[in-house]
Amino acid sequence: MSSPDFDRAATYRAFALQVKRAAETGYFVSAMTMTEGNCVATHAHYDLQVSPWIDDMAVLAPDLDALIAMHDSATPNHAAAACLQSALLVELEGHEATACMGPLLQDSRAEAYRHIEAMFGLTNQAITLMDDVLDGIESQAKGDWPWSLPRPCP
Repeated sequence: MSSPDFDRAATYRAFALQVKRAAETGYFVSAMTMTEGNCVATHAHYDLQVSPWIDDMAVLAPDLDALIAMHDSATPNHAAAACLQSALLVELEGHEATACMGPLLQDSRAEAYRHIEAMFGLTNQAITLMDDVLDGIESQAKGDWPWSLPRPCP
């Protein structure tokens, strides 16, 4: 099935999945092997990788939130997609401000692992939200819209 709404939701989901994969595989492996000499470069590489995906999610979020609000009468105008995208950006910026700042390499690794867990949780929420939206769009095509979405945003 394809429609502009379906395509937006699928694309937002794909960006969230890319961020999740970058955090849980690429950045996790890099954090395990990180040294004091390459800590800043490791973080910069990761940031350059995920920032564009999070920015692209911001572009899609208003239309997705409008779609959600239109069909979810329990909490109209709830900005779930924008909220999750914003939470990802805040987490990334907060990590950027603290990454590699500790006096010990173990502090930098601990911060990297904390960040990976946070990104994992947020991206899982974004993926689940878009799965629900995609299911709703498919159900709507059959004449039904079974939505009452959970509030995924922190």
